[in-house]
Amino acid sequence: MRILSILFSLLVVLAGLLFGALNPGIVRVDLYFTAFELALGPVLLLAALAGALLGGLAVALGVAVPLRRRLARRQAPPSPAVQAVSAPDPAA
Repeated sequence: MRILSILFSLLVVLAGLLFGALNPGIVRVDLYFTAFELALGPVLLLAALAGALLGGLAVALGVAVPLRRRLARRQAPPSPAVQAVSAPDPAA
């Protein structure tokens, strides 16, 4: 299984290098506060990476964090006040 993940990682890296090599044109990227010129291939790869990271962050904050909070509340032990009221008196 580990060898398959290593081979898949190498395949993705090679595909990225090939994509970058096949798109050598220079483009100007203007980010309103700064501007720079890069080759088209790396710009597109960085834009896809940024989109994937921002999408993953949005899913994590929008779905995973509230779900973990809800599960933690559901599994939390009762408070000491509730235990004291519901526990029978051992002296009686």
